[in-house]
Amino acid sequence: MTAWRMNAMSDSTGLIVIPFLGLMSAFCIFYLSTIVNATGDQVATGFVGDHRIPTRQRWLMLYSRWVSYLLGAVTVPLFLAIAAVVIASHVGDANVKLLAYLLAFFMVVSSLLWLAQGGVQFLAYRTVLREDEPA
Repeated sequence: MTAWRMNAMSDSTGLIVIPFLGLMSAFCIFYLSTIVNATGDQVATGFVGDHRIPTRQRWLMLYSRWVSYLLGAVTVPLFLAIAAVVIASHVGDANVKLLAYLLAFFMVVSSLLWLAQGGVQFLAYRTVLREDEPA
């Protein structure tokens, strides 16, 4: 009976996959930032296009849409960081490993920055919504 073993990745494959993973993460983060910011603008201003939306619906948008988009912006880079670490563990060349670990580091930093920025924005949106509620 043989134990399950994952084959090592060639260094040239790692050199192809790592930049692709970095490019994919850049596009994912850019896309998520646009929808997080657009939804946040709708929550803060109270307008979707030219239509005014009530404060109650803005609260729902904050918790149902904006928070879920922000969680995506936090977790996607973490998953990509895990993928980079897995790639680093399967290549042999030290420089390719370093490249993969650098990508993982930047993805973790990106995730932490999204978490910090999102926390500040969430508190700001709650303040705006409380001020707009009728007394």
